[in-house]
Amino acid sequence: METGRHIDALERAGLDFVDAAERAGLDTPVPTCPEWTVRELVQHLGYVHRWAATYIRDRRPTMLTDTEEAEAVGPMPADADLVAWFQTGHTALVDLLRTADPALACWHFLPSGSPLAFWARRQAHETTIHRADLQGATGPMSGVDADLGIDGIDELLMGFYATTRARRLRCDTPCTLSVHATDGANCEGPHSWTVHMHPTGATITRNPSPTPTLTPGPAPTPTPATTPLSTATSPTPAPPTPAPPTSAPPTPAPPTSAPPTSATCTLRGPASDLYLALWNRRPTTDLHVEGDESVLTQWRTRATIRWT
Repeated sequence: METGRHIDALERAGLDFVDAAERAGLDTPVPTCPEWTVRELVQHLGYVHRWAATYIRDRRPTMLTDTEEAEAVGPMPADADLVAWFQTGHTALVDLLRTADPALACWHFLPSGSPLAFWARRQAHETTIHRADLQGATGPMSGVDADLGIDGIDELLMGFYATTRARRLRCDTPCTLSVHATDGANCEGPHSWTVHMHPTGATITRNPSPTPTLTPGPAPTPTPATTPLSTATSPTPAPPTPAPPTSAPPTPAPPTSAPPTSATCTLRGPASDLYLALWNRRPTTDLHVEGDESVLTQWRTRATIRWT
């Protein structure tokens, strides 16, 4: 997924976050962030945006100390100013990312093609997930486009849990969770992942994306040839143009083969639903689950992202 798409997703999620915060009110509990109200969540995300912006703006090569971080973020505003404070930080972060040098060098904490790509991607998903949290405090959560969902699953599994955080997924009895997105055929990146959990942590791999099946069209109508058939050439067909991200995803084809590895549990569904489910923001009861569902319970218990 291109950096520009991540920045667009960050901008849209931040606007929706503000709408949800204003509808909910600051004292409303947020069920998917236990012990937090809307107030704490707005403070948290506004803090994160200012923290991230500092690395980009200052080209900071090392991690901020606690004192430097507090100075960069500044004091928390009064309740009456809290949403406006969030908006200011969110807008500043979006503008910084949009105007940043692609060759920007600064500190970042997950594998990425570049620091700019990392910060755009991380803040897009940070904001999108917390937008869902706020929406869920008063009603249903909105989904995401298939490309953002696929990208977010990949960041969670291959970014967070393919690192030292993999030990958080350790379990006494080895088991395997296989995850398959059933839509987003025109989206780049993997659509399937395998999570092997074992006593020392987890090993996570991307599975090869299936090769699209092309439906043959009608035979072309012959035309008189002015060039001998033995030397005539046909133009190379152009690749299909991906559907715009706001269009409805194509209807997924039914699975034509078993997962590439034997799985204790297999989870299938639209990328948007898998994304929110793997981030523990929605249940999996309406998704396609095969095998031992206790593996999903184990995931929900152990797959929690904390800074420390």
